[in-house]
Amino acid sequence: MPIRKYTTKRLLFDDKDNKANKNETKSLDKSKENKKGSRLKGIGPNAINKVEKQGEEKFVEENKNGEKEPLEQGSDSEKNVQKDERTSSSSASKGMRKKTKLPSKPYHPQIQIRGDFVVEVDLEKNTVKNRICPKIEIIEIRRNIDTKEVSMILEFDYYGQTYCIEIDRSYFEKRKLMTLQKYGVGVYDFNANNVIRHLVNQELLAEKTYVHSLVGMVKEKDGTYTFRHYKAQGEDFTSTYSGNLKLKPKGTKEEKLKMIQEHILGRIPLETIMAVAFSSALVGMISEDTEIDNPIIHLSGDSTTGKTTALMFAASLYGSPNPKEKGIFSTWNATQNAMIAKLRDNRGILAVFDEASMSKIKNFSDIIYMLAAGSDKERLNNNAEIKDRKEWTTTILSNGEHSLTSKSNENTGIMMRILEFNNILWTESAEHSDAIKKGVLENYGHLGVEFGNALIDMGKEEAIKLFRCWTDKCYDRMDKNDKFSKRLSKPMALIMASAEIARDKLGINLNLEEILDFLIKTQSSNKRSKDIGMRAYEYFLDIYTINSSKFLCSDEMSEIPKEIWGKHVRKKGKLDEILIMTSVFKKIMTEGGFGDVNVILSKWKDKGILDCDVNRYTRKRSINGVSKRVYVVRITDDFFSKEEKEEAEKEEQAKKEKKIPYERKPAVFSKESKPKEFLDYWDF
Repeated sequence: MPIRKYTTKRLLFDDKDNKANKNETKSLDKSKENKKGSRLKGIGPNAINKVEKQGEEKFVEENKNGEKEPLEQGSDSEKNVQKDERTSSSSASKGMRKKTKLPSKPYHPQIQIRGDFVVEVDLEKNTVKNRICPKIEIIEIRRNIDTKEVSMILEFDYYGQTYCIEIDRSYFEKRKLMTLQKYGVGVYDFNANNVIRHLVNQELLAEKTYVHSLVGMVKEKDGTYTFRHYKAQGEDFTSTYSGNLKLKPKGTKEEKLKMIQEHILGRIPLETIMAVAFSSALVGMISEDTEIDNPIIHLSGDSTTGKTTALMFAASLYGSPNPKEKGIFSTWNATQNAMIAKLRDNRGILAVFDEASMSKIKNFSDIIYMLAAGSDKERLNNNAEIKDRKEWTTTILSNGEHSLTSKSNENTGIMMRILEFNNILWTESAEHSDAIKKGVLENYGHLGVEFGNALIDMGKEEAIKLFRCWTDKCYDRMDKNDKFSKRLSKPMALIMASAEIARDKLGINLNLEEILDFLIKTQSSNKRSKDIGMRAYEYFLDIYTINSSKFLCSDEMSEIPKEIWGKHVRKKGKLDEILIMTSVFKKIMTEGGFGDVNVILSKWKDKGILDCDVNRYTRKRSINGVSKRVYVVRITDDFFSKEEKEEAEKEEQAKKEKKIPYERKPAVFSKESKPKEFLDYWDF
């Protein structure tokens, strides 16, 4: 719980003479309203009254003297109030809030604050009977508009200092309240009940505010969208973000745009990163209607290429890019549950994870699927009921010295869920990187909000239309023979549509044509363009080459290797077949990230490079004199495409052209082999 110093005025309760204190109570209430009005900027007096009085009217009624008293359980007045509440639901749905009234006096008037202590007072004599504890006050009540939970800011004195902690109403219970002792709250077994009575009194006086935990594109009950950031505007209230993403803006939008003009525009990789960052808000708006996954963008390469600087710039469009604050800008050095906690309730604020190399995750496959799906696995609560899953809808930007796909299974699904940019120079120099970092740390949290509001003004239908238009454009520029092209055109379209909106609505002059060229070139060079069977075949040949000594040449070898993996068969001096034992094959392929070997074997069988029996993937062959079922893999180049063969031939030709000329060396002869013409000169 956060602890901070705070000072506030005390309010004393004295019920000795209601009539004598009537004017004083009114003046105190009026001053408190004025104080609340100044602290809740943008909220009118009527709205304050609604917020303060909500939920209290059913507890009070006027007696014959015009004074307000608590309702009796089951009284006619209470029934009328309940009836009014039921009939007011239709007006509440139209934005009308039912006005309620606060009690005219505290529930426990004998418990008061006097001086620096909470005390129990003799109301008849107006004297202090005994001290309960050092001063404790509730200075603010926060209601979460998403979870409906209520929390309170508790201010207390401890050794001459004033501190604050945030608690919820569940602490209005003796055993749980006493756990606050570790923070210095003066509550013990002997005074806990009176402290609870004091907190009940304080709850009536505290300032009421609203907070929210959902951020990004939030769909309201009427179907419209609002872009929630650090502040969110309701019908008659303003709420503040209560999460841990550090969204509070800093600096000015003008300074941010100046930095972008000087250090970002004209540098296509960084322009692309800006479009990637903006795409998170677009994902938050249209993902439900377009059924797109959360795009995962990963930058890999050396630590001197400016990857972290690029991530800091992207994060600064929405909030603090300071890695030390652990807000939007997080690291991979966390547990999976901690990463999920960062992502939950995010509907369009960019998520950034720095340095995948720091992660202890050995295989990123599961977390890639989870991040793209936007939800945690289902879990049961203590009552064996399914708990609400944590969900998110946004763009995820990551970096590391290695690619994520290189640390994942070789599944086709992995390849289609991530865009990787390998070995790109993101910043021009160390000075360029430092200038960007300085600018983003001084000005952040402005443009992401503007982009989100521009999307809302644009409307969902128009945004979806633009996205689909860019999907077609991207696909037209991609290789139609690549089965990944159709799927990969969608995350590219999100980036391009966001770039166009930023250009047209925010006035940021991004070069759309060059950004698209950059996307096409970088993604076409990735290994995902190869079929999983082809990748598996290349991997298998690499493993065979490294471990060829573990394969027998024939069953009559004079030297048998200590570990036998199989046998290789040569015909006409060339390697023709590789026989490998099934257990060894499954082990090496699993280690290579190919989880389901049957998928690989099926593709090899279709290509004709697996020699096997009908309805089987194996064939009986003899290895070291023992007949057993093995995988028989033929060596062929038919598995590779025409373009790959041509590329391999070009590489071979280039090697020949670069061949180093033969360097003539002095001849050295033995006396027996010395030519006759050299005999006269040989003896010395």
